[in-house]
Amino acid sequence: MATDPVITVRWRYSSDNIPPNSLTPGDGGIILKDIKHDNYSLAKEVSVIGFWVEIGEYKNGKREKDMPKQFLFLDKQTFKFGDVKRLKEVKPKITKTELYNLKGDEQTVMNELEKFNMYGFVGGSMRVTYTLTSKLSEIFKVDHIDFEGLEITQTFLFSRYSNDPAHEPSGGLTAARFFPLIKFNFTDKQKEPTDIDKPYYKIESFRADYRFHYNLEIFLKDEEGSHGELLKTLKDMGNDKPQQAGVFADNEQLNVLAGDKTFDAAEKPLYFEIIGDGLKKGISMHSDWKGENFSKFWDNIHWWGNYSQKIIPHKDSMFNEPYYDDSVHMISTPGGFHALHFHWRWGYFIQNKNPVKSFLSKEIGGSQFKSEIGTNGPLVDVNIPSQSLQFAIVENSKSPLSSKEMYDYESYFKQLPSPIREGKDLVLHLNISAHRTKANFNGTFLVHGLFFAHNEEDPNLKAAYAADSNPIYKHPNKTIAQKNQIWRRNPDYSIMAQ
Repeated sequence: MATDPVITVRWRYSSDNIPPNSLTPGDGGIILKDIKHDNYSLAKEVSVIGFWVEIGEYKNGKREKDMPKQFLFLDKQTFKFGDVKRLKEVKPKITKTELYNLKGDEQTVMNELEKFNMYGFVGGSMRVTYTLTSKLSEIFKVDHIDFEGLEITQTFLFSRYSNDPAHEPSGGLTAARFFPLIKFNFTDKQKEPTDIDKPYYKIESFRADYRFHYNLEIFLKDEEGSHGELLKTLKDMGNDKPQQAGVFADNEQLNVLAGDKTFDAAEKPLYFEIIGDGLKKGISMHSDWKGENFSKFWDNIHWWGNYSQKIIPHKDSMFNEPYYDDSVHMISTPGGFHALHFHWRWGYFIQNKNPVKSFLSKEIGGSQFKSEIGTNGPLVDVNIPSQSLQFAIVENSKSPLSSKEMYDYESYFKQLPSPIREGKDLVLHLNISAHRTKANFNGTFLVHGLFFAHNEEDPNLKAAYAADSNPIYKHPNKTIAQKNQIWRRNPDYSIMAQ
């Protein structure tokens, strides 16, 4: 039985995984459902599928071999569950003195957010801690592992709806942040064995697997007039709103924020289901073994409610092939005034200030867009700079609620990717890995959060930044995107030649 909806100022959500009159969630941890802001739908469900831990075998100071990875379900057999703690509101743009004067979990959370604590969070945000019940050496069936314990804290934070601090470099987008944080900490550190001939084992990586079942509203160009029947059809769909998504790679050498020139690569909307890469060990681009032929990964995902009708031309029509009528409004880019925005990295142009850029927007080069782990890098917790990010956007009918078979998306999704351009019931699977670079191993995923906007298009901002409300296909182009029915699709072109 679902708990009563929780209202956090203008946020609203429910969870049937926290039993009535209990503070302890059931198996699966906190699972949020029917998340809305100002009664605008964001998601049907947001959850964590589970975690992966990877170790390596060492002998006499040298790494010998890989070991089988272990999947940890978020259940009460694997973890001891703590009680859910409700957090008090912390206002945006808090000062260092105010941060110092905070107490308890509120101060802890603000420190975990690092610079993104500028957005604050509203009351009703919550967190819970899970402690591994078995020793890691028992789980891996080895002796002499360097950490025996693991503690995971799951936190959901919700911010105010505002454009101060800015969410996008234009400074004009009003939105609310949503932070689905996972903090991990390996505990009970062990000494290395004195017998150098015996193997010992080190924790090398930790991965969290998320599942986001988004369900954003549909905005029409013309709610009466010529599209009135379509509007009625969409309303009759009830809670099953068709969804579309786009993937983008930012332009690194941009000198103006203008339409598709903002991106080095884009697929908007996706023609087919997709598996893509955002980061590999903290790097957003890679090269071949000669250090040449640089290729880039995706930098962000945008998601919106939409619906396109497939038009079959009349036999006497000048068109001889079916086409999609985008009679429902597609989001503008840049802009996305009614969309979910998920940015884990911004391009070099946005990350760095100079007088010319400041003329375009004073927000360019702001700390919320700038990496802390190196020039042009991603937005990650400085304690775990080496992160990998992979995603799969698939139809809900193919999406498992929980599965240890999903370590490799391409092995799990064996059939050809389905066409989704016209709008489908979609799910985002996201996995983030931290690769160990320090003696201690702890950190927090998704400190930058996601932001959700539900305003009408701003014609002045659209004009100022030449925002494009049409489909965009760059690297690959539209023809390739239509025909290239493969799962893993990343931008593939020579940055050096740009």
